Amino acid sequence: MSGPKAMAFIAALVVVFVLWSVSDSVAQQALVVKDGKVGINTDDPKAPLHVYGTGDVFGGFGVDPGGAGPGFNFGYGGGSLGESSGFLDVRPGNGPVGRNPALLFGTSNLTRMVIDNEGFVGLGQSLGDGATTGFDPAHPIHHQESGAHLSLAGVWENGSSRALKEDIEPLAAGEALLAFTGLEPVSYVYKANGEKRVGFIAEDVPELVASPGRSTLSSLNLVAVLTKVVQEQQKRIGELESRLDGNERLLERIARLEDKVEAGNH
Repeated sequence: MSGPKAMAFIAALVVVFVLWSVSDSVAQQALVVKDGKVGINTDDPKAPLHVYGTGDVFGGFGVDPGGAGPGFNFGYGGGSLGESSGFLDVRPGNGPVGRNPALLFGTSNLTRMVIDNEGFVGLGQSLGDGATTGFDPAHPIHHQESGAHLSLAGVWENGSSRALKEDIEPLAAGEALLAFTGLEPVSYVYKANGEKRVGFIAEDVPELVASPGRSTLSSLNLVAVLTKVVQEQQKRIGELESRLDGNERLLERIARLEDKVEAGNH
């Protein structure tokens, strides 16, 4: 035995020693060497080093224990190889297809985060575990369900598609104006890094623009209110300009009439 096989065997011995040192009985642990592969708590190792804890922990180094190709797998709380209650999978599919080779993180038998072959990070409730069927993030940080993402320029863009929303209604001008007058701009310093900023205090903003828990703020809420207020102001300005034009025309007519009266008197 030499090379990688020897290294795997030595690593297995180290693992066995650690397991023995923390267990009540060496008999509780099983070490199997089959076809040059080392198995711990499995009599059919599918990797150079394949560790499997009954119903609780499993791990594979080298060939994927699921038989899908080279990789590393480690999980906790699952009764079989593959995704489990907690899971880390390096290279989830065969070949550099789609998002692969990639790094997957899963909980409750679902992939929650993926780092693809471009270094892009995908987040979501269920990102899939296949090479071509799984969610492949298209941005440095990309949320699957909402489409929100961090652009390559470092700008965060919120998901705002009509498909994500319901009960869509125009924002009432009076409601927007009330919220606008209730905003209190302040300057402040962040305790964590001493950075000075200007903005608003989440606990103090009007209900219309407040976020659940009142510990964060959405800039889109504030922009919507400001947009509506400015639109109403522009509307009022337009109305006043129309009145002013009318008054100017009326004054011109009065001036012409005065000129005629004065000319008649002469």
